[in-house]
Amino acid sequence: MRPIKLTMSAFGPYAGVTTIDFDKLGNSGLYLITGDTGAGKTTIFDAIVYALYGRTGSEERVPSMLRSKYAAPDTPTYVELRFQCGGKEYRIKRNPEYMRPKSRGEGFTKESADCELKMPDNKVIARRSEVDDMIYRIIGLDSRQFMQIAMIAQGDFKKLLLASTDERKKIFRQIFKTENYESLQQKLKGEFIQAKRRLDDVNNSIHQYIGGISCADDSDDFALVDKAKRQELPISETVSLIEKLNRADLDSMKALDEKLDAIDQKLAVLNAALGKVDEYNKAKASAETVKQQIADETEKLNDLKEKADQAQEAYQEVDSLTAEVGKLNAEMPDYEKYDELARSLVTLEEKIKTAAKTKERLDHTIKTEKENLSALKEEKSALAGVKEDRLRLETKQQEADKKRSDLNGIKRMIGDHETDIEALETLQESCNRSIAVAEQCARKYNELNVAFLREQAGILAESLRDGEPCPVCGATSHPSPAEKSSHAPTEKELKDAKKEADTAQESAQKLSSECAKLRGMAEAQKDSLKKRLSENGIEAELSEAKELLEKRIAELSDKMNELTAQIQILSDKEQRKDKLETLIPEKQESIDSLQAQFADTEKELSASSATKLQLSKQVKELKEGLRFDTKQQATEYLLTLEGRIALLKKSLEDAQKKLGDQKQILEQLIGKQKQLKAQIADSEQLDGKKLTVEKADLTEQKNVINREREIVSNRYSSNDHTLQNIAAKQTQAQKLEKQYQLTKALSDTANGDIAGKDKITLEAYIQMTYFDRVIARANTRLMVMSGGQYEMIRRVEADNKRSQSGLDIDVIDHYNGSQRPVGSLSGGEKFKASLSLALGLSDEVQSSAGGIRLDTMFVDEGFGTLDEGSLRNAINALASLSEGNRLVGIISHVNELKEKIDRQIVITKDRAGGSKAEIIL
Repeated sequence: MRPIKLTMSAFGPYAGVTTIDFDKLGNSGLYLITGDTGAGKTTIFDAIVYALYGRTGSEERVPSMLRSKYAAPDTPTYVELRFQCGGKEYRIKRNPEYMRPKSRGEGFTKESADCELKMPDNKVIARRSEVDDMIYRIIGLDSRQFMQIAMIAQGDFKKLLLASTDERKKIFRQIFKTENYESLQQKLKGEFIQAKRRLDDVNNSIHQYIGGISCADDSDDFALVDKAKRQELPISETVSLIEKLNRADLDSMKALDEKLDAIDQKLAVLNAALGKVDEYNKAKASAETVKQQIADETEKLNDLKEKADQAQEAYQEVDSLTAEVGKLNAEMPDYEKYDELARSLVTLEEKIKTAAKTKERLDHTIKTEKENLSALKEEKSALAGVKEDRLRLETKQQEADKKRSDLNGIKRMIGDHETDIEALETLQESCNRSIAVAEQCARKYNELNVAFLREQAGILAESLRDGEPCPVCGATSHPSPAEKSSHAPTEKELKDAKKEADTAQESAQKLSSECAKLRGMAEAQKDSLKKRLSENGIEAELSEAKELLEKRIAELSDKMNELTAQIQILSDKEQRKDKLETLIPEKQESIDSLQAQFADTEKELSASSATKLQLSKQVKELKEGLRFDTKQQATEYLLTLEGRIALLKKSLEDAQKKLGDQKQILEQLIGKQKQLKAQIADSEQLDGKKLTVEKADLTEQKNVINREREIVSNRYSSNDHTLQNIAAKQTQAQKLEKQYQLTKALSDTANGDIAGKDKITLEAYIQMTYFDRVIARANTRLMVMSGGQYEMIRRVEADNKRSQSGLDIDVIDHYNGSQRPVGSLSGGEKFKASLSLALGLSDEVQSSAGGIRLDTMFVDEGFGTLDEGSLRNAINALASLSEGNRLVGIISHVNELKEKIDRQIVITKDRAGGSKAEIIL
C-alpha cells in the first residue's frame, strides 16, 4: 500500500484544506516530516489511519475529537486519501461526527459520521461496514496490524526493549494474538483443580462412610473400629474389619432366628387351645342373641299381617277408578280438536298483529323515502355547472406548470453557464501557463541560438587539421585557431530547443484559440439568458437572477398546489353528481316497490280478520261440552287416576311380599338356635385365663429376641451398605487419581510450574518463537547502526527458578566479547537497540500478516540522543528499509536530519491559528 495524495480539511491542527502530494516525494527513499512541537507532524499519519480505518493512530484521540478548533464554522471536517495497492488506485473519504452551524437559523446541528470508497472500476461503496471490510480485503491488515507495521512510534521501542518478561508477554499477546494459548493454560489449570477437587471429594466420602461403621460396645473389635474412624487404619484393613463384623452379625442373627422358631411353635399350640375357648364363649353369647331375635321377629310378623289385611281392603277401590279412566280416554279426541283450533286462533292473531305493524312501518318508510328523493333532486340541481368549473381550473394549472417548466429550464441554463465559466477560467489558467512555458522556451532557444552563433569560429576550428585547407580562408597551416567555450551549445541542443519552443508555441496558440471559442460561446449564452429572463419579466444580472427564479418557481408551485386542491374539490362534486344520476331512479324504484308491498299487506290484513271471526265461534262452541278447560288439565287428572290404581296394586303386592320374607327370617332363626344348643353341649370346658398368661409370657420373650435381632440386622445392613459404598468409591478414586495425575502434568507443563525447571509457560514458549525471529530481524539493523559492536540475544537462563522467564534480552558486545542485560546500554545505544527491535517487530508482524507489503512507513522521534556517527548509521539502516520502492518518513525536529535528508514535509504554525504543510524537494 502506497499513499498518493492526502487531503485534510479542518482536521486536527489543520484549520483549512491541506493537501500533501506524496507522488512528489518519489516512490522510495527517506523523507523528513519536520516542524515545531504540536504543529501536526504525527497528525499526517493519524489522518492516513483515520481515512483507512475510521480511527486514529493514537489511543488518546477518538474520532469525535478530530475537528480542528481553528476551523471556520462553514469548513467541513474530512480526510480524503488516494492510495495505490496491488497496482490499482483507490480513493477513500471519511468524516467524523461533529457539530456544525445550522444552514438555516441559529444554533448547531450534528454532522453524522460518513465514509465513501471509490474502487478502480469507479464503483462507489458508501456503507461503513462494507467500506471497512473492503479496506481489510484490499490491504490485508486490520488497523492494529497496520499501525504496528507502518508506524514506529515515539517511546514505544524503548518500552518494548526494557520490558520485563511479564510486561513483554502482555505486549506480544496483543501483537501476535497469543491469548488463546493463555486461555488454554487457564483451562488446563482449571481442569487440574477440578480433578483434585473431585478426588478429594471421593476420599472425603470414603472417610465419611468409615465414620458410620457400627459395632457392639462389648465387641472385641471395638478398639479397631475406633482406630479406623480416626483414619489411623489403612483402607484395606478397614474393609477386612467390616467384613469380620458382618460375619459375626450374621451368626448372631442365625442363633436368634432358631430361638424365635421354638417360641412360634409353642405359641401355635396355645393359640389352638385359646381358639376352642373363644368358640365356646361365642356360641353361648350367640344363643342368647338368637333367642332375643326370635322374640323381636315374631312381633314384626304380627305387624305385617295387620298391614297386609289393610292393603287388601284398600284395593277394592280399583274398579271404580278404572271406569273413570275409560270415560276420560273417550273424551280425549275432543280436547285435541279444541287445542288445535285454539292454536290456530293464536297463530292468526299474531299474523294480524304482524301485518298491522308491517303496514305502519311501510307507510312511514314511504313518507321518508319520498322526502329523501326530493332532497337528492335538489342536490343534483345545485351541482349543474361543476364540470365546467373544473375544466377552467385545470387549464389555469397547465398554464402555471408550463410557466414553471420554462423557469426551471432557464435556471438549469444559468447553472450550465456558470459551469462553462468555471471551465473557461480553468482553461484560461492552463492557457496562461502554456504561454509562459512558450515564452520561456523561446527565450531559451534565443539564448542558445546567440551562443551558438557566437561560438561558430570555435566550432569550425575544432574541425581543422594541419595540411588540410581551411573552409573559410583556404590556408593549410593553422597556427592560432579560435577556441570554443566549454559551455557552447551543440547544433543538436539548438535543434531540440527550437523544436521544444515550436511545440510550446503551437500548444499555447491552440489553448488560446479554445479559450476564445469558449469565451464567445459563453457571451452568446449569456445574451440568450438575459433575453429569456426579460421575456419572463426578470431584469437582473445572472448572479441575482437565480435567486429571483427560485422565488418565482416557488410562487408558481404554491399556486399549482392551491389549484390542485380546488380541482380535487370540484372532482369530488362531479363524482357526486354522477352518483346522483344513478341514485334518483333507484330511489323512485324503491318507493314504487314499497307502495306495492303496502297494498298487499292491506289485503292480507282484511282476509285474516274474517278468518279470525269464524275460528273464535268454533272454539267457543266446542269448549262448552268439555269438563276441563284444556287437554293438559284432563291429561293430568287421567294420570292421577292411573297413578292411584298403580299405587294400590303395589301396596298390596309389597305387603304380601314383606309378610312372606318375615316368615322365612323367623324360620332361619329357629334353625340357628337348634344348632347353637347342640354346639354348646359338645364343647369341653377349658381354663382360658391360664392359657392367656402362658401366651403373654411367650410373646414377651419373642419381642425381646426380635428387638435384639433388629439391632443386629440394622447394624449388619448399615455396615454392609458402608462396605459397598467404600468399594464403589475406591474404584472411582482410582480413576480420578489417574485423571488428577494427567491433568496436573498438563497444567504444570503449560503453566511453567514443573519443579526444578525454568518457569516457561506455553504462551511464553510460543512468544519466544516469535521473539527469536524478531531479534534476528532486529540484529540486521543493530549491527549496522552500532558499527558491528552490538548484537541482541534472548536470555536462556532465568534469574531464578521461581519467576517467569523466556522473554528477557541480553546484548553481546563484540568489541570485548561480553554478554550483559540490555538495560545496561547507554542512552544512545538504547535508542539504536530500541529502534532495531521495533523495526524487527514491524517486519515480523508484516510477515505474520501473510507477507503483505506496505510501501510506506513512518518513524516518530528519538534521534536527539544520537551522536553524529550513530545518526549516520541509523539513517543508513532506515535507508535500507526504503529499498525496493518503499518510502520511509521520519517524524522529527532534529536539525541534523534537516541537513541530511533533502526531501521534506515542513509543518508550520499559522499565527491566525492552525497549521500548514509544504513539501520541499
